[in-house]
Amino acid sequence: MTIQNEFYKFRLPFGWKNHPAKNGKAYFENGAGNIGLYSCAIITEKDESDETISRSILEIQKKAYFNNKDYSWEVVTDSVLNQDALWFGTLEIYDRNKSYRIVTICITKNKVSVELNFHDYDCKEIDKSNKVSKKIFNSFKYLS
Repeated sequence: MTIQNEFYKFRLPFGWKNHPAKNGKAYFENGAGNIGLYSCAIITEKDESDETISRSILEIQKKAYFNNKDYSWEVVTDSVLNQDALWFGTLEIYDRNKSYRIVTICITKNKVSVELNFHDYDCKEIDKSNKVSKKIFNSFKYLS
């Protein structure tokens, strides 16, 4: 399934389904219901650099996750890098006790950010989960 709007497109593995939007973000889920992906575009009018925008979006996500005391998150990756005039922010967190893995990717250019949030709700094998998330993220194309 290819997902596309005016800002981005990406491909989901076979068997994924589109669900009603949650919190203003498009939501997709695999057939088993144990992996989900949220996506949205964010247009910023503030006079900030694209790097700052990417960092701010990741920080907002991190605070929301860590404020939920039901989870014991550990940060696997937290970075913002520039590549080909795009700012790529990555936040990967994992709760070993609940087998829950989240990867947030934020890509910003010209004050337009695309945010993808991959949720593996039953992540017992990180390598297997990583293959699924990388396949989705590697299919991503920024269109703006």
